[in-house]
Amino acid sequence: MIIVENIWKNFNDKQVLAGVDLKINDGETMVVLGKSGVGKSVLLRLILRLMDPDRGRITIDNKIIGTLQRREMNTIRLRFGMLFQSAALFDSMNIFDNVSIALRTLTKLTEIEIREKVDYCLNMVGLQGVEKLFPAELSGGMRKRVGLARAVAMDPAYLLYDEPTTGLDPVMTESIAQIIRKLQRELNVSSIVVTHDLQTAFTVADRMALLHEGQIQFQGTVDQIRNTDDIIVREFIRGYSRKHNLEMHQIDD
Repeated sequence: MIIVENIWKNFNDKQVLAGVDLKINDGETMVVLGKSGVGKSVLLRLILRLMDPDRGRITIDNKIIGTLQRREMNTIRLRFGMLFQSAALFDSMNIFDNVSIALRTLTKLTEIEIREKVDYCLNMVGLQGVEKLFPAELSGGMRKRVGLARAVAMDPAYLLYDEPTTGLDPVMTESIAQIIRKLQRELNVSSIVVTHDLQTAFTVADRMALLHEGQIQFQGTVDQIRNTDDIIVREFIRGYSRKHNLEMHQIDD
């Protein structure tokens, strides 16, 4: 379980987060929605303690991470897998080496066990036979899927997704969304998906939260956010619909 309590974060006198409260339950996928620049990715970095909040606390596995020493925090981080917005693959490594890098450096698995694990992870995301290719030889969607395979290679308890479908066409966007749902279902991981894409959000979410002006404006189930009377939530949905030339009922279906 991840509990975020009264988190504040300021950058150069700009208040990005101003009292964020959020709870991610075991085995669920929480989608954090919001416009660009509202602090969604900052929240992920705080959860990984790549930076510290100005105020508030974050509890992971019943441990307040702000009180942990480096070794303890590194142990917590090993329980996380992360899909970065750009996939963040190593261009000089082939796909096998990209997926296996943590297995080689952080485990005592044999070469045969590593190969079996990489094959399993690539199969999980629908990629076979790409082990010897390099990232530059893959499409954007395929690179995202390799990033997902790498994220699950260490059997994480938590998966974090930073704008997982940005820059992808609608078909690949749906494919990535379905894979995220599959991983949550088959691996029973707890996931946080940061996105501004409502169609992806409605596909993958168990619960959703809208980040607005530094705070969680609304959180609830998919049905609750679809049917809310909250004006800010409704305007966010309308704004997305206008931008993407969608009718409201298409989002609600």
